[in-house]
Amino acid sequence: MNGVGARLERVGPEAGPLSQWLSEGLAKAGLPAICIETRHAKAFIKAQVDKIDRNDARGIAQMMRVNLYRPVHVKTVASQKHRVLLRNFGLKVGTVDAGRFEARVKDLIEALPDLEEVFSVLPAARRKVREAFSQLHRKVMDIVRDDTVCLRLMSIPGVGPVTSLAFLREGLKNLAPRAP
Repeated sequence: MNGVGARLERVGPEAGPLSQWLSEGLAKAGLPAICIETRHAKAFIKAQVDKIDRNDARGIAQMMRVNLYRPVHVKTVASQKHRVLLRNFGLKVGTVDAGRFEARVKDLIEALPDLEEVFSVLPAARRKVREAFSQLHRKVMDIVRDDTVCLRLMSIPGVGPVTSLAFLREGLKNLAPRAP
């Protein structure tokens, strides 16, 4: 419950320069914040007649209500601080493939031994996160690979395994008998 007396299931701030700060504040307030992709929201809202803030808010609320949003990852405060630290020294990783990321960071901090202590742990942490993500991705793929409904849903452009599972789950939930 909130001060208005309604139960909020999702709050959908759009991604932007203040996303990290806003998402963290909403989470601290106990609100279920899901940062949404701006381009997707813009395309959804574009269909509305009058382009005013109130209608934009209603459009985003409708997107959240019917699960037609694309969530985006919001970097943690620690991650933001590390990026700022690198930027202050003029260091930019740039676009590198996954296999080259660690070597690129090592090259960047090689001339700054003081930074090595701070950044030497980041590649190992990143590696662990990527390994965990790969394991979860394999599990999701194992589930959808044998499900005809998921396979049919994934034939729709833009619908992947996670979205197809979400639709399947919601569809099954709606088919379940309701208590009188």
